[in-house]
Amino acid sequence: MMRPPLRQSVKFYLSVEGETEKWYFEHLRDLVNASPDARYKLALRCDVEKEPLAMAKRLAVPKGARIDVWHVFDFESESDQHRRNFQDTLRQMRDASNMGKRLRYRSVYSNFTFDLWMILHRRGVAHCGHRDEYLQQINAAYDTRFREMHEYKREENFKGLLADIGLEDVAGAVERAKQMDESTMRKGARTAEHCGYTYCLDNPYTELHQLVGEMLARTHALPAGTRGES
Repeated sequence: MMRPPLRQSVKFYLSVEGETEKWYFEHLRDLVNASPDARYKLALRCDVEKEPLAMAKRLAVPKGARIDVWHVFDFESESDQHRRNFQDTLRQMRDASNMGKRLRYRSVYSNFTFDLWMILHRRGVAHCGHRDEYLQQINAAYDTRFREMHEYKREENFKGLLADIGLEDVAGAVERAKQMDESTMRKGARTAEHCGYTYCLDNPYTELHQLVGEMLARTHALPAGTRGES
């Protein structure tokens, strides 16, 4: 019996702020690589690293290549401290892109947090007054009863949610995020610019559909019409 031909890999480089983001992208990789529709495998370099410059300094770019590094991070609030943290991350992304290592740092932020993206796999999201309000929406979306955010983010609990997420759910999140962002902007959302990056000051907003949509599109992980292409 002849073996099917080995699929080539499409590699993505990510730096993420926390373990939950890393677990999510590892789950997505496994979903893609198990899909009979995928023409390419998804390969990841996904480091938990809050500082883009630190990631860029230790990253070896293959000879003759130019790579994108996607930084997954949060715009947690408009407090002075959170705004300074966010803008410092943008500065580091710019500086990392200018290091001469043939890499480009790409912004993948969520306003407020990555938890917004998790909710979008099941339902749309309206404006929130505070990032902690996502917990109630997570419980409603996944039929859970978490009392605190740290309980939801505990490894066994978070991976339990991931186990219920399939590629069709991911494609749905991509489409909901696109529609959500467009709706937020139509309502006159405020924007700002720092170090060459433009970002939205109002929630809900996320750039994650750009990264995940590209992963689905480049691997052809879903049948035509459900790929969530961006």
